[in-house]
Amino acid sequence: IWIIAGAGPRASVTFSRINTAGSGDYVKVYDGNSVSAPAIVTYTGEVHPSLLPITVRSTGASLTVQLVTDATGLSTGFAATYNAAAPLSIRSVSAFDDGDDHTETDG
Repeated sequence: IWIIAGAGPRASVTFSRINTAGSGDYVKVYDGNSVSAPAIVTYTGEVHPSLLPITVRSTGASLTVQLVTDATGLSTGFAATYNAAAPLSIRSVSAFDDGDDHTETDG
């Protein structure tokens, strides 16, 4: 899980590749700072290159990107860039979180 948050009015993520291994794998984008926020879009399987890039924008200052896999099959996942007004923070959250805050600030 990646949480993209900035001080500005909106955040965005632009996907240049999306390729998950099937029905058990997907990429989901939420309009807020958690997976409890409303979902904007879910991608599963391969998005044809002619449809890329795809930009997803928040209605507020943050987005959450979630990659879910059932650990079967093999695929390339996704490639994306993100944008938000400075200062920007992106936090990666894992089911195996060690309790440390791994927030990176770009400013």
